[in-house]
Amino acid sequence: MKTWHYIFLALLVLVAGLFLLRQCNSTESLEGVDSNRDGVRDDLEKLIDEKYASDPNIRSAVRQLAKTLQESILHPETVDAKPGLFAITCLYYVTPQQASEIIDTLQAAAGNTRARASALIRESAKFNGKIFEGAGSREEACAFDPALVK
Repeated sequence: MKTWHYIFLALLVLVAGLFLLRQCNSTESLEGVDSNRDGVRDDLEKLIDEKYASDPNIRSAVRQLAKTLQESILHPETVDAKPGLFAITCLYYVTPQQASEIIDTLQAAAGNTRARASALIRESAKFNGKIFEGAGSREEACAFDPALVK
């Protein structure tokens, strides 16, 4: 992925976050429920399992991104950009045509309360305008081996 892709994605997250702030439920906790303690909230797991049931590679890549979004929500000021960039790169490797739509859907679901949306905006603003080196290969970007998931 080219550098401008990352800058565009950071701006996209910021704009999406501002939109989400106006539409959020403010009653849930920042952390949410993660019954199996895998780093992905239960509501996001349900969404991922239902929406991407037919493709285990997409499901694994979306879970990887969901984990980084949850980390961004819980620790927006200290989160490292690299895992999130790798998760996005992995998603583009696995499903280049659907990646942008999936990212938007997952960000909207992850930032479903005022506090969560605010955290995502703070995290995005922290990286806005910065340039990062991305993953060079699918093996480097994906936290799983797509060849073994099928």
